[in-house]
Amino acid sequence: DNEVMRFCQSFMTELCRHIGADTDVPAGDIGTGAREIGYMFGQYKRIKDVWEGVLTGKGLSYGGSLARTEATGYGLVYFVQEYLNCHDDSFEGKTVAVSGSGNVAIYATEKAQQLGAKVVTMSDSTGWIHDPNGIDVALVKQIKEVERGRISEYAKRREGVEYKDGRGVWSIPVDIALPCATQNELHLEDAKQLATHNCMIVAEGANMPTTMEATEYLSGRDVGENVIIIGGGLTGCEIAYDLILKGKKPQIVEMKNDLIAVKGVCLANSSFLREMLAFKKTPVYLNTSLVSINEDGVTVKGQDGNTFDLKGDNVIVSVGYKPAPLSEKRAHVHLVGDANAVGNLRTVIWRAWDVCMKL
Repeated sequence: DNEVMRFCQSFMTELCRHIGADTDVPAGDIGTGAREIGYMFGQYKRIKDVWEGVLTGKGLSYGGSLARTEATGYGLVYFVQEYLNCHDDSFEGKTVAVSGSGNVAIYATEKAQQLGAKVVTMSDSTGWIHDPNGIDVALVKQIKEVERGRISEYAKRREGVEYKDGRGVWSIPVDIALPCATQNELHLEDAKQLATHNCMIVAEGANMPTTMEATEYLSGRDVGENVIIIGGGLTGCEIAYDLILKGKKPQIVEMKNDLIAVKGVCLANSSFLREMLAFKKTPVYLNTSLVSINEDGVTVKGQDGNTFDLKGDNVIVSVGYKPAPLSEKRAHVHLVGDANAVGNLRTVIWRAWDVCMKL
């Protein structure tokens, strides 16, 4: 405890100049509970000589909130319960897999079992347990909240429990899966295992615990449609960015005679958009010319003179270029603007945003 206290105090000595009630209010997460928050709050108060709610997760004696510890785990289960109620079902008799063994996992397990479910798995960073008779929440609290031990200790103290190193929580057949550990913990292969075992619900308690590939698989379709953006410049990049935020998959096709894209390098207009599009692996085809717009995408000619097809559910023609094939109106083709018709760039960007919102 003394070592943790000294670490927290040293950390807050530097952090205190960057936070405040009207500046930024940090919150605890993995490995940072009431003990650590208490040490940091005390150090902040000692240095700043003020009493303010600069950290969330404080104890009740110094400004904390009732049920804050249980809130996320309970809330997760309440949402699932409401979904079940809407389908004339309940937690009663359901088998549940939970990952993690922190606040979210412990109290999601507690509330699910109060509602009649049997939670059979939990985990930590070293491994996971399978208790076919149902998790003993009191024992987990003793190990994790009091002793601050590893989940492997649970298997040593309770008969019939299997402990395994590494990952594997989602290999157990269950009705409901509650990932409550950490980001990107439920992978595509895990999603396939859950589907094979006819798992009916995956509800997320942790921050973004399901990878994009697993999300796409579990939802039964790709997240978003493929959208082709003809033209570019700042507007084309802005359209792509808006589509990415909506979960869609844009492709940018730069025209040779695009008046906005200087020398075909549309992404030079904004370093932020450039980094975002690169991070999202958005395809950008430079110095091309449009051959035709088809029902299932477009045909373009590359800078090497060869033609190729791009598949897309929608085609957006952005400011800077108005290709001739658009004379034929099609429902999946959206004209945002062209270099001759634009009154000002702001109008076009708003028009582009409106198109994106309708897709």
